[in-house]
Amino acid sequence: MLNKNKPKIFLIFASNFIGDTLIVNGLVQNIKENFMNSKVVFIVPEFLYPIAKYQYGVDDVIIFNQNKKNNILYLISFILNFKYKFPYCSFSINSKERDLLIAKFICSKNIYASKVNRLAVRLLTNTNNNKRTAYKSMLENYSAFIEPMIKKNINIKPIIFNPPIIHSENTDYVNEIKKHNEIITIIPSNGRNGSSKNMPITDFSKLIDNIDKKYTILLIGKGDFYTEYVDVLKQKKKNFIDLTNKLSLLEVANIFKISKIILSIDTGLMHLSYSMGCKTIALFYEKSLTTLWAPDENIYNDVIVLSKNINTELILNSIERLEKNIHTT
Repeated sequence: MLNKNKPKIFLIFASNFIGDTLIVNGLVQNIKENFMNSKVVFIVPEFLYPIAKYQYGVDDVIIFNQNKKNNILYLISFILNFKYKFPYCSFSINSKERDLLIAKFICSKNIYASKVNRLAVRLLTNTNNNKRTAYKSMLENYSAFIEPMIKKNINIKPIIFNPPIIHSENTDYVNEIKKHNEIITIIPSNGRNGSSKNMPITDFSKLIDNIDKKYTILLIGKGDFYTEYVDVLKQKKKNFIDLTNKLSLLEVANIFKISKIILSIDTGLMHLSYSMGCKTIALFYEKSLTTLWAPDENIYNDVIVLSKNINTELILNSIERLEKNIHTT
């Protein structure tokens, strides 16, 4: 007998990126708003587990072992042991055929992909219902996954991420600093050398000179590029604390919580910052990506997005505005 009180299961096959996984929270909130008796389950690689788990509206998280993604025996075992058979809907954020096949084999009633530009994807998804309202930002696009089912335009929701308080050697160290001085945390690079998203090291060096008397400056991020970046700053005898390549995602989140302001280029940690309600200055050195990936200042009161003629004076002005809670330009 059909149990009418049984919740509708919505599966979200997340991407391998922090930013995408957080932005999908707009979809999560729209599911909860339109399907009162629903359960939202993320399928993610292990390192993204906390990013999915502590999002508002997420009920469960299942880890998919990326190291075994091409192992047919692992895939079969994953499907056979999957605890949410016959879900109401499965969403593949990256339109991966593997995700869609898993969704098919666990008997998903509806299957949607972000892009249906390949034959295999079209065959595995509800292509007739996959036409969505044209949106500009990724938050709007991911949220609009649900439109074919609710037959109306979605509401744009701010991302909400609520990590737990944790204690570690790194977070306790930063908490001790906070007792004596305000903290600005800066993420100037995505960790890749030569990326057009990176803050020029000359600009970063000049910025430090202008704020190090008032703030303790934390440099965080992950990637091989930071080794060179940090070495240059140390040679210039700049005053900052190097926490690059040392923090877990939950440690980063806890440090964001006690920072006065977070200054970040376009990277996953930028999305983490504003989704926690932190005062955030988002630097889009690659201006063409602003519309797609920048947080909307109209729905995040403590966010300033810079994408035109970014320089030290403009950043300093933005810091002052956030200090005074002046949001408008």
